[in-house]
Amino acid sequence: MNGRCVSVWVVLALLAAGCSTAPVIEDPGANRHIVSIGRDGGLEVIEPGRPIRENPGRQPEAVMKQAFGHIVDGIDSFDPTGSGPIDVVIFIHGGLNTKKASLERAADIYPLVLSDSPGKYPIFVNWRSGPISTYSAHLGRIRQGEIFTTARLTAPVYLFSDVATSLVNAPKSWLVTGGHMVETTVKRDDSYLDAYTAGNHNVLFTGNKNSYERLGRTLKWLGTGPFKLATTPFAYTMAKPAWDIMLRRTNTPFYTPEDLENTTHNIGFGRQAGSGALYELLLALRDDIAERKSDGRRPVRITLVGHSMGAIIVNRILSLRLDLPINNVVHMASADSITNLLDRVVPFIERENTRPGADVRFYSLSLHPENEDREASVGGLSPSGSLLVWIDNMYTTPETVLDKRSGRWTNMERALPLISAQARSKMFFKIYGLNDCGADRQDGVIAEPQEHGDFDNLPFWRAETWWGLASVGAIPGCAGSTSP
Repeated sequence: MNGRCVSVWVVLALLAAGCSTAPVIEDPGANRHIVSIGRDGGLEVIEPGRPIRENPGRQPEAVMKQAFGHIVDGIDSFDPTGSGPIDVVIFIHGGLNTKKASLERAADIYPLVLSDSPGKYPIFVNWRSGPISTYSAHLGRIRQGEIFTTARLTAPVYLFSDVATSLVNAPKSWLVTGGHMVETTVKRDDSYLDAYTAGNHNVLFTGNKNSYERLGRTLKWLGTGPFKLATTPFAYTMAKPAWDIMLRRTNTPFYTPEDLENTTHNIGFGRQAGSGALYELLLALRDDIAERKSDGRRPVRITLVGHSMGAIIVNRILSLRLDLPINNVVHMASADSITNLLDRVVPFIERENTRPGADVRFYSLSLHPENEDREASVGGLSPSGSLLVWIDNMYTTPETVLDKRSGRWTNMERALPLISAQARSKMFFKIYGLNDCGADRQDGVIAEPQEHGDFDNLPFWRAETWWGLASVGAIPGCAGSTSP
């Protein structure tokens, strides 16, 4: 999701925390394709027609075994007349997605994947990253990385401090975002991208289309400057704690708080993580895949797809070294750092491709640098830039460029020489060009993302999305552009 709701999430958190209704999925087949993870990493059971309640902790082993059994059974009964490997595509959404919206999106998309791409079995991993949920946890639940039952008593102090710090930081926030505004207004030349990609076989620029008109956006961007003076200090400071809670929740799907709080619960020697729902799912898949090898059933190969902060979770999976048959790793506008890409993705690609006959690949999809820098939120009244720009400029303090987001091409291109030739031959980077109708929808998907949130609607399960140009069917009213 893009940053449109960021500027108002503080108010929403105070008004709506604890008042939202639990989502309900009626589809009886959804539990074969969707995993819902609670705020502390526990599994939330999906039963047709029943509310999916918040689970604050670890589910009993029998409950998780039954839930993941639905998924394993679904894979077993999938495409019974087919041959060759079954492609399991695991999709992990990004930050600022509410539980209800992400679950409903997954319920809508998984049938589309099944009908659109025979042979591909989608699994959606939904985790709690909504702005209300995360900021509320900062105010009244989490203190220094741990759950405190008395945190609500100090919530007013934290809120007052957030507001006061926003006002104190106002001059700094104006300098940072103003500097970004000036720099990206002056440096807009993208003519090098065509030549750059022509000389690099693993970099693809899709090209600008339909004479994209920049003047109107520039005038709007400059004209809303006075309003940004009022909103920037609060977006700069008050949203950062929610980002911190989101980062916490990229860990809890592997380690729940119960795993780490004391010695009464022993994680167990030899385990690489705790009892988080995602880790247990991965173990269930690993065991089933091993059984397939022994009894001669169709093999499985896995594609991991992470959008935005979902890429952080994907990278954590790679670091577990679970010996899963991961064939493709796809980052869509990754919110993880370049350092983590170099430390987790590159070694994985190098290691996996030493196996006989292996062809394990990595794909990174990015917005055009101008779209990244100029994305407008709340009608242009809040700081400009995509969520990745906000993270780099407002929510983190990078020590070097390597600590910035790998999903921004202007960051990543400077780090490419640091990747070994062995790994780089299997790593591919795609930049979407400016396209004034690239986000038009057809059949529930889009052709070329123009904003950070558009990646949610890309046909992430198709190989041509990871590498290639949109090629199937023209989008009505959008001459020169095609849909996936």
